[in-house]
Amino acid sequence: MDKKLIKPNKFIQTNKVKSYKSYKQTLRQKTMKGAIQLLSRNVKNGFRPKYLIVGHFNDGYGNKRLERRRLDIHDVERDLLEVKRKLLQILYGNNWETLSNRSRCFFTIEYGKSKTKPHFNLLLEQPPALYDKAESLSNIFNTYLPLKVRCLSKVPTNVKQIGIDNNDIVSLNNYIHKETNIKNNTIAVRVNDYIKH
Repeated sequence: MDKKLIKPNKFIQTNKVKSYKSYKQTLRQKTMKGAIQLLSRNVKNGFRPKYLIVGHFNDGYGNKRLERRRLDIHDVERDLLEVKRKLLQILYGNNWETLSNRSRCFFTIEYGKSKTKPHFNLLLEQPPALYDKAESLSNIFNTYLPLKVRCLSKVPTNVKQIGIDNNDIVSLNNYIHKETNIKNNTIAVRVNDYIKH
């Protein structure tokens, strides 16, 4: 039996690293992954968003105290909690907290180009039949809520009906978490409704 000599492949040494990610990039990816997993887990456990609502907070109209309030994430979350309370009061009445079968909310906060004027993204499940149209919700956010909650801006709120497909959830995740990074975790943790199993 003849044995053939097998020539080993030459090891080519290069000084280039093919895929290098900085520490900040890895932390941003981990934060994004955690935020995306949180919404995906909620959807898997039964959260069915029907509307995507993008609303704006006011910038304080030159008032330094209110402008500083927009820079503190805890104050922004308090204002967002008040928006949620008033919205659910309009939809369900004053006893909305005792209802077990109400539409759940998932909020994220973003600043965009402005550093003093944040906006929020709200994923809302199907509201009561009276308000189950984009025009009705738009009327609530643009007419009634700014009168009840002073932190909202007079900039029109956008209300868009969305589907519940997996592709929509992936694109929604990418849209509402686009500003998530290590310094800015966009999820309003104390305001959201979480589904536990």
